[in-house]
Amino acid sequence: NIYAFHFSDGEDWDPQKTVHSASRLIEKNINMLGYGEIHTDPIYGQQLLKVFEESFSLDKHTSYIDSNFEYYSPRGSAPLVGVVLRNKGHVYPSLRVFFSRERKA
Repeated sequence: NIYAFHFSDGEDWDPQKTVHSASRLIEKNINMLGYGEIHTDPIYGQQLLKVFEESFSLDKHTSYIDSNFEYYSPRGSAPLVGVVLRNKGHVYPSLRVFFSRERKA
């Protein structure tokens, strides 16, 4: 069982290289690749998550409990899930999203 998680502010100088690295992890048949993007500034952020959204065909969702909590899930079978953390209260919902989207063996 392999679970990889990465949290970042979304800045990436070479996003295509990061997409390639994520693709290589997914090809290794990992159970989950979770990406959490931390937004502390309302103007900046969500740069890498936007690239993941386009490259891996992710759908954007908003939590019915907290409309300020966004997460992204794959349309297909790729085990990549992204979340946006805007405050400390989003840490636990992020973990719930990551593990509820786990690829089933």
